[in-house]
Amino acid sequence: MSFPLVGHQTISLGVAEVSPNELPCQALMRADMALFKAKANGRDRVEAAA
Repeated sequence: MSFPLVGHQTISLGVAEVSPNELPCQALMRADMALFKAKANGRDRVEAAA
């Protein structure tokens, strides 16, 4: 997508769901790892944490 003032933008995301037996910070760490995986696999990607 192109934006007149900023040019072409892309986004990569890592997502995780907090399970009942984990702390939110643990889910955030898993989401962060998924983000790095998304960035490594290309642009405009969403990777779900395991």
